[in-house]
Amino acid sequence: MPADSSGPDLTGDGVPAHLPGDPEHTVLELARGEHHWLRARMLPEGLYELRYRDGPGDDRFELFSSDHVLVRDILFAWLDESSWWREGVAWSPIDPAISEIESVRDELSELLGGFSLLGALEDLDAGLDDALRRADELLGEPDED
Repeated sequence: MPADSSGPDLTGDGVPAHLPGDPEHTVLELARGEHHWLRARMLPEGLYELRYRDGPGDDRFELFSSDHVLVRDILFAWLDESSWWREGVAWSPIDPAISEIESVRDELSELLGGFSLLGALEDLDAGLDDALRRADELLGEPDED
């Protein structure tokens, strides 16, 4: 994944003072080949999402934390090839169906050049709900027999 090469300015305690760009695109990915990676993403409200894959299988794991020190320690332990990051942290498996949906979404997003397909579907769904609601108003309540 491409990253902003300028990097965040850090305060004395290691907390990012400024993260450029949209939080959904503030991602750090560490990789050792295609099947061994650890990804940290900053979410809104100071929450971090960490995900990893550690082999050629489809198994992927995640954790969410607001503790930036824990996130830092996990990233450094992964870089040092210490087993602590995997064994000393409570990771949750990601459902393979969720991984597949996210993969397809990411591929579609790249192909469509930023066009939000999910947003368009949500708009269509909301429009359909409004149309059905209006039809119910015009037709009135159905007769019960």
